[in-house]
Amino acid sequence: MIRELPLVVLALLALGFIATAEMELREDFSGTGEFQARSDLYGVKDRATTRDADLVYGHIFSQSNSFSGFKVQGGEKNAYSVGTRDHQLQIRDASVINATAKITQAVLEFSGEERYSLFSAQGNGTVRESAFMNNMNRSRMEEVSSIFHRGPFSLNSSVKVATAPVNSTI
Repeated sequence: MIRELPLVVLALLALGFIATAEMELREDFSGTGEFQARSDLYGVKDRATTRDADLVYGHIFSQSNSFSGFKVQGGEKNAYSVGTRDHQLQIRDASVINATAKITQAVLEFSGEERYSLFSAQGNGTVRESAFMNNMNRSRMEEVSSIFHRGPFSLNSSVKVATAPVNSTI
């Protein structure tokens, strides 16, 4: 039994290291022509597509701070979307897009959580921006605000969600 104890301790340590693995993803791209990008990491999703356009695209995803940006000019069917469970931005059928998204996620003292997103976008196309809130009486998120627009646009929108730890009594 005593001989097996070091193996058990090593196995538990290995599991601890696996459970705390973290990744940071950084990508930058510029070009002209047809382009597609898809990412989904740490609860942040972004998508970008162009056809016959000049573009600059980039993102940085990490566990606590993420950024996504897309700038495109030319063509007519350009699209960009970025979102978290609390906040989403979708731009499509656009001839011009200049958009950025900044997202932070932090664990608060005593197990609470704070999530923040800031979307800034300008361009010409079809835009839908939405904010969502967890409804305790339903199994899915509830849309609490949305904007829909077609044509030239300028948008700045932020969402901040702070959750408190669930108190349990024994």
